[in-house]
Amino acid sequence: ANKVTFDYSKAAPFVQEHEVELMKKLALDAKEVLVLAFGHKKANALREAIEGAYSHKCTLSAIQAHPHGIIVADELAVGELKVNTYRYFKDIEKDNL
Repeated sequence: ANKVTFDYSKAAPFVQEHEVELMKKLALDAKEVLVLAFGHKKANALREAIEGAYSHKCTLSAIQAHPHGIIVADELAVGELKVNTYRYFKDIEKDNL
């Protein structure tokens, strides 16, 4: 879950905000991070993570600071990205598609 769409009031007491921040730190300490995003319900979170600022408001935006962060997404999940962002990443990864 990500902070953009995650409602802590429904998860309490199971998931606390500080636990999400801890998970973000653990991900940044990892050698590699792989994020899978499939379906249109992930589109806004993915747009915020990629095109938005690196911020506590979107936990997934921490991948911007990771030297080996990889996002694998389908066409529906990238549906909210700006066209130029989409074309840029598709071009640099064309040999891997």
